[in-house]
Amino acid sequence: MKNKSIPPFMAESLALVPENTNAALLIRHSIRYPIPPGDFGNDIPLTPEGILLAGEWGRQLNRYIGKIFSSPVGRCVETGRAVLNGTGQNKGTVHTDPALSESFVHDINVAGPVFMEHDPIWVMNRLLQNIPVPGMVPVEQGVKRIMTFMFSNFSDTRPCLNLHITHDSLLSPVICYLLGRNTVDEEDWPRMLEGAFFWYEGPELFLSWRGARWNIGRDLFQRDFEQLARSLRNPVMK
Repeated sequence: MKNKSIPPFMAESLALVPENTNAALLIRHSIRYPIPPGDFGNDIPLTPEGILLAGEWGRQLNRYIGKIFSSPVGRCVETGRAVLNGTGQNKGTVHTDPALSESFVHDINVAGPVFMEHDPIWVMNRLLQNIPVPGMVPVEQGVKRIMTFMFSNFSDTRPCLNLHITHDSLLSPVICYLLGRNTVDEEDWPRMLEGAFFWYEGPELFLSWRGARWNIGRDLFQRDFEQLARSLRNPVMK
């Protein structure tokens, strides 16, 4: 494993998120056991170290946590539970949703063999360059799916940070697309337990990633997403 600690810049990225605003964290699961060659790896769990690190990250989240969502894959659910325990906030449960595992897939029976044959970085580069990948949707469509999902799950009672536990092959294209990048390499690839924060300031979408703050702007998506997000920027304080 490359990372044996919480990835660098996560604390710095969190510090860039304004307080008293709704924000979403899209984060890769914590450290897992190796995936055997020729295996999708859906049943591969976290290591004991991965569980401990996720709990430590939860203790560092100095924000009010709204909800925790997870890919249905077991190691993502394990990450969510460990983070939840680390926060010390009684949030009840980790909610699973296929949006956090399948937002870029329209036919897993077709896309699955592509991932068996090719490295995920190869697959993501084709998506980012608008080259069709069998069984997968265009990158803009997949990004819109996950962004709409994240910004449709806030409470209207108190500003909060919602957590979304996902996979590298979903997190990577979201970040690259929003930052206007059409390639990704090993250095750019999300590490385990690494993620990006998203929030609005007025009409504009921002993200923080690896200790840097990025203004994404306001015209990235269609009006239906803009109207949804606008309704969530200023929650009623109670």
